[in-house]
Amino acid sequence: MKRTQIYLPEHTHQTLLRLAQKRKVSFAQIVRVCIDKEMGRMDGDDFGKKTMKAIARLGIRGGPKDLSTNLDQYLYGKTKR
Repeated sequence: MKRTQIYLPEHTHQTLLRLAQKRKVSFAQIVRVCIDKEMGRMDGDDFGKKTMKAIARLGIRGGPKDLSTNLDQYLYGKTKR
């Protein structure tokens, strides 16, 4: 572990402190969990789900019959080998 100091807004500090007390873990552990969770979102864990939901909401129907077979061609313009 690497020791780090950060500045938090008072309301954030209080919320994290209450959460740590409620879960009976250290304040540092709560901060690490929150950071890890957000980093997972940044890595794209959440991104794919949100993107797929947004595409589904478009309500697009139809499309090429060979889409699953030629996906790379449609996405990237690659020709079949």
